[in-house]
Amino acid sequence: MAYCTITNLKKIIDESTLLRMADDTGSAPDLDDAAVAAVIEEAIEQADTEIDSYLAARYTLPLSLVPIIITRLSARMAVYYLTLRRDRPRDEKWEAVYKRAVEMLTHISKGTISLNAPLIQADSAERPKPCMVTISSKFSKWRAF
Repeated sequence: MAYCTITNLKKIIDESTLLRMADDTGSAPDLDDAAVAAVIEEAIEQADTEIDSYLAARYTLPLSLVPIIITRLSARMAVYYLTLRRDRPRDEKWEAVYKRAVEMLTHISKGTISLNAPLIQADSAERPKPCMVTISSKFSKWRAF
């Protein structure tokens, strides 16, 4: 399940710009064009895969309910990935948006920002058990002399 949709992307970037970014032929009439939709879905999938890599450190995936913050991060990151297509010049605005999204995901993965989602529950059998190893010294008996 994707964290965002094309509708979410249209809330943060106008439809004509989104169409220009995703239309490889320059002839698609709108975002409903199959090739354009596939390009946008690929960008969303790329964003969601990156988001999952951060969330997996702390949360059980897939998320049963997607928090709105994750939807927004996914949409912003997907637009950023669309800006990277076809040797476009760097877009500093979207690069900064992407960096802020990654910072937010880093905080989420570390637990300084919490999502209302189930945390990973490690089974007690799977948890590493503390182990203490001592090596007796051959020279410990010399202290007696």
